Amino acid sequence: MRRMAEASEQGAGEAELLVTYDIREAYALAERARETFALFRDALIPQTRAALAGAEISYGVGKANFSDYILTFEACLRAKLREAEDFSEYEKQVARITMLTGADVKKAREESHE
Repeated sequence: MRRMAEASEQGAGEAELLVTYDIREAYALAERARETFALFRDALIPQTRAALAGAEISYGVGKANFSDYILTFEACLRAKLREAEDFSEYEKQVARITMLTGADVKKAREESHE
């Protein structure tokens, strides 16, 4: 009986380690996605929008061809897509942390920033 109790405790300890690892991994992935999302939102998308505006003007006055404009437009769309993917990854990892801990991570984060 004592061996069964020890085995049960060891199994519980291993399970706890696995959950702790999952939480840390999810946190690291969420932070990376949040940082990348912020980079796209705050820097890269505004840059691609400015480049697109410049390409549109250049095309309009005949200083650039249509393919240059389309390539710039495509770069802008790719940046927006990447921003959305990173935001989605962040939300997935927050949901994963919530599932693993039972805590409302988003609410706690919002309250800590007030």
